[in-house]
Amino acid sequence: MIMKKKYFFLLIAFLFVANFYLLIIKYNQKHDENNNINKIINLPVCKNITNKKFVSNYDEKIEFLNNLGGQNLSPFYFSIKNIDNKKASPSIIVNNKNWSSEKTIIETIFKNNDLATLSEEEKIKKLTEYIYKNIYYLYPGYRNPEKLIKPVDLFNLFGYGYCSEFAQTLALLAKQLNLNSRVIFFDKHVVTEIYYQNNWHMFDSNRNIFLKKNNGQIANIKNINNNLNLLEQIKKDGDKKLYQEIFTKKNIIEINNPEFTSNNPVNEKISYNLKPNEEIRFYYDWQDKWFYRNNNKKQPEYFTNGLLITPIKRKVRNILKEQIVSIQLPYPILASYIQQTDICKHNQLLFSLNKKDWIDVEKYCQDNSLTLTNIFPLGDKAKITNQYFLKFPRFSSLGEIRVYTQFQLAPQSILSLQKGNNIIEFKNNKKEKTILDFVYCKKEQNQQ
Repeated sequence: MIMKKKYFFLLIAFLFVANFYLLIIKYNQKHDENNNINKIINLPVCKNITNKKFVSNYDEKIEFLNNLGGQNLSPFYFSIKNIDNKKASPSIIVNNKNWSSEKTIIETIFKNNDLATLSEEEKIKKLTEYIYKNIYYLYPGYRNPEKLIKPVDLFNLFGYGYCSEFAQTLALLAKQLNLNSRVIFFDKHVVTEIYYQNNWHMFDSNRNIFLKKNNGQIANIKNINNNLNLLEQIKKDGDKKLYQEIFTKKNIIEINNPEFTSNNPVNEKISYNLKPNEEIRFYYDWQDKWFYRNNNKKQPEYFTNGLLITPIKRKVRNILKEQIVSIQLPYPILASYIQQTDICKHNQLLFSLNKKDWIDVEKYCQDNSLTLTNIFPLGDKAKITNQYFLKFPRFSSLGEIRVYTQFQLAPQSILSLQKGNNIIEFKNNKKEKTILDFVYCKKEQNQQ
């Protein structure tokens, strides 16, 4: 009997503690942490927002007329929000543009019946020009000399690189056309050779250059070495000067790496999952933070940032145990922000990049916001961060919070509407419910 009374009082005490924490959680959930988040993250300013919003819960194609461009409006951001009660893996194509994999990049470039009707040479010319027009020539502070950048990463994550990134991208995408390729390194330049019609042919996707022999065929490195007069075909003075210099020296190193010479395509992909009520925003012009892995911190001329907005609700049934939340993106993660009234009083969160080594982030908390900016590695051979973890300790009094994860991406990769006719295709294999939102604002009010 005494034992029963003892367990009874223990049960009452447990219920009292649980209800106490439940009240605290509900109190914290009432506060809206969005009021000052723009100031904390230093988002661009945009007033008088106009939206083009589309909701889909199945595979469909939407055709519509867009007239927002004629109203003195400029694109601000494009977002996808998961409004389902389960995870979503959105795949969306706007106006036939899809850079989510090497295969879809090829499909974007070669529309209609191009792949069946164009010759191998015409395909490579078109591929070379597309890379030239969509990738910028800038110092690649992200470069890892031990690992080649994938075409999907160059197109989506950064959008800029040196001639070596251009040449490697052309070589790898040529494999999607079942063509052998190799990268040629000069002293001051890098180009690609593609094999078709029983011979190699040189293409420069960084400067959109290819040279023709007298018989009309595209020349290779040996052909140019044997006939420097072919360089007279180069129109730009700077390009001609570079080519004259590198071919006069003739210090060429051929890279016959199987990764390039094999014609077996490897279809690399870029994708992400959205948790219920999670939203990802791609800002067209928000140059705030960028990834670099060496001591050269020079800001790229062309890049932009995005936000992943993740609502995290503390599960009451888990009060007595730890709760770990994973946040993951295919893009370089640069910062994380959490705002909630009195978060610094109740902050008991722990942070980790590997789920093993946990950091107490209390020192990063100030004025109702938790700002994690210098906690993600940059410089000194840093690796790109694609995932991090937040841990709620036992008896944590934090309720529902919103985590804002800032990342880098290539501005030219963002899906956008054109003036006039548009086509949006939802490719949701599991009938996922998503909201697609194109946000515009007045041009004179869109400023940093």
